Amino acid sequence: MKIKDKKWHDLVANFSGQPFDPDIRSYKDSLFNKDMVEKYLLMPTQFIYVYDLVDVEMTYVSPQIKAILGYEPESFKIEYLYDFVHPEDRERVFTMGKRAVDYGFQNLDEVFIDSVSVEYRVKRLDSKYIKVLRQSTAITVDKLGNPVHALSLITDLIHKNQDTKSIRYIYDNNEKVESNLSLSSRELDILKLLSDGKSSKEIAKILFICKDTVDKHRKNMLHKNSMKNTSELITLAKENSLI
Repeated sequence: MKIKDKKWHDLVANFSGQPFDPDIRSYKDSLFNKDMVEKYLLMPTQFIYVYDLVDVEMTYVSPQIKAILGYEPESFKIEYLYDFVHPEDRERVFTMGKRAVDYGFQNLDEVFIDSVSVEYRVKRLDSKYIKVLRQSTAITVDKLGNPVHALSLITDLIHKNQDTKSIRYIYDNNEKVESNLSLSSRELDILKLLSDGKSSKEIAKILFICKDTVDKHRKNMLHKNSMKNTSELITLAKENSLI
């Protein structure tokens, strides 16, 4: 951790070239506070970190990192991010990260909508490598709609439950519901409204998003759950007490 990987310089260059709101620094600090993420329920094999895309710095690292990688949260700095990655995986991880950032600045409709996932090997404090899954998404945006803070969820794939059954856990009011469906909280909101007979246009007005975003969610829900139509999806969601 004493030498910054050269990818750090590429990372800074990528962020500095993005079209942030010129006045972003006057309100950036008010966009994020750790209470926004400390409420999340994490498995013992997971930790999260939040980074600032404007000043390219780590904003928050959850304490679970110590149990998984051995590092203290304050020692996990963004300038050493690629030093933690296995040398053979660095180029792929950097490329995926750059594509995610470029996509976010071009296509972001709202926070917590699109996420990018990548598997790679990361070095623990004891110098041993473990395989992890990183899932990243924007959690705050500036007044122009550009992502300002991004959250990454890291899952240890070596020590996770090896059960191959396709199960997703959805948390609602701190109660865990087991389901065979894969649905985000926003998708659940949309599905509930669809089950109430609302149209995409009506849902867009209720949730303060555009109709195209609603249609995109509807398409994604069907695709990732291998459903033929919305009625089938609603039926299964009701059987699992999700709506």
